[in-house]
Amino acid sequence: MNLRFMLVSAMFPLLCLFSCVPASTIPIETISFERSEPAGHGTLVVFLPGRGSGVRSFGEKGLVRALHRKNPDIDMIGVEAHLGYYQDRTLPKRLREDVIAPAQRLGYQKIWLVGISMGGLGAILYDTTYPGDVTGICLLSSYLGEGSVLKEIDSGR
Repeated sequence: MNLRFMLVSAMFPLLCLFSCVPASTIPIETISFERSEPAGHGTLVVFLPGRGSGVRSFGEKGLVRALHRKNPDIDMIGVEAHLGYYQDRTLPKRLREDVIAPAQRLGYQKIWLVGISMGGLGAILYDTTYPGDVTGICLLSSYLGEGSVLKEIDSGR
C-alpha cells in the first residue's frame, strides 16, 4: 500500500466530519416567533438551539407558545447558532453584532438568552465575553465540556 493512500484513508473521516458542519454566515440567521415584527420594547428572549437541532424546534416543542401565553408582551427570536459558529469561535461576536446590539438599539430593556445543550454553552460563552450585556441566561441541559472540565465542576473549584 502506498503512503499517499494510507494518508488519505486516515484523513477521510476527519474530512467528512468537517465537511458536514455548515459555514458560519454574516449576519447570523434569525427567525421571529409569534410576531411578524419585534415590538422593540420590554423584553426579548433569544433562543439558542442544541447541536443537531434547528432553532424552529423551540416552536415545534411548544416552548414558544407556553412562554407567549404566560407573557404575551415579550418578543422572541431564534438564532441559527449551529456548530460552525462554535468551531470558528465567532458565536459571541455574531450574537453581539447581529442580535443583541440591534435589539438594544430598538429599545429592549431586558434581553434573555435561552440555550439548550450546545446553545447553553453558547449563552455562557456570550455572557463571559460580554458580561452584564444581557439581563440573564436560562440554561437547559447545557453542554459544559468533557473529562477534566466536568471533574473540576464536580469538585466545586
